[in-house]
Amino acid sequence: MHKFGKVVLSRKGFDSSAGGGYSPFDPQTGSYIVLPIPVGKKEQDICNPLKYKDIKLKGDYLHSYKATDLKSLMEEMGEEATIKTKGGKEKSEYAHFDPWLSRCPWLAEGSNHHIGAFGQVGIPQAQLHNQGVGEGSLFLFFSRFKPIKPIGQNRENRIVPSIGSKHLNEGLYFIYGWLKVKEVIREHVDECLWSQHPHNTKEYFDYYANRENAKSENGKNTIYIADKLMFNDGSNFPGCGYFRELNKDLCLSASDPAQAQVPGNWKPSRWSLPGFFKEKCLSVLKNKGQICHGSWLVPTNWQWQEAVFDFGESEKFYPWFRSLLKQVVSDL
Repeated sequence: MHKFGKVVLSRKGFDSSAGGGYSPFDPQTGSYIVLPIPVGKKEQDICNPLKYKDIKLKGDYLHSYKATDLKSLMEEMGEEATIKTKGGKEKSEYAHFDPWLSRCPWLAEGSNHHIGAFGQVGIPQAQLHNQGVGEGSLFLFFSRFKPIKPIGQNRENRIVPSIGSKHLNEGLYFIYGWLKVKEVIREHVDECLWSQHPHNTKEYFDYYANRENAKSENGKNTIYIADKLMFNDGSNFPGCGYFRELNKDLCLSASDPAQAQVPGNWKPSRWSLPGFFKEKCLSVLKNKGQICHGSWLVPTNWQWQEAVFDFGESEKFYPWFRSLLKQVVSDL
């Protein structure tokens, strides 16, 4: 039986707080782009800054848009004018491009990264540390996505057909990528494969080491580096990656009509997870929601970054996760 240290559902990408909007996806094809959150003025001085206009896109990746970089994409989407840092006090032209999950399907080659790396700091990192997240753990990254154009009578929703156009246009939460941790970095490293990661500067490590609220080692700047995945039958999968396209299997928002309406009105923040997730939750979502038709209906409508689960040698989680990974095998 395969075993991970801990499993983490991690929110990364544009949202109503950090960015002021949501990432785009095409409900007909499942193609999507994760918009990285903006960088605040203080962070620009200590991280590896990267402008949205310098992050280049593959040509015609989302067919409704002609943008060649993230800045022009957000201008077409109408998001660029409202880009705001967390708290809504600043606008920024710089992106906090994190996580890296190896080759990104929507980026031009010159903007791609070929390893996996993810950084965390402060209270969220202290929580991860205190819950035992480290080498051998697995991150599942999610974000909220809205249709590239409002869905009306002339556009078919092939991804989650049970969700009507009114609800679909509010946006849905999807898992879009994963990273299994091989190594945990807690100090600056020169001339490494992750040299340009936004968290990998001496100034970034020093700042979070000396902040008044960094009361212990646990909340200091930390970078998680990806490993390879291997299952007991000898099959190999990459230790990090992006799913090729969004689909119902990756959808966190309750999409089954019988579940979505129990109880109350539909909301994108009401999730439906496999029922075995509920009893293994260690944080944030613990003791919330209810089991309905074999699934865990759980509210998630507040600001949080990570939910940690301890599946141990569960006989249920690994077949579920493996079934998701099989969707990307043809790309290996």
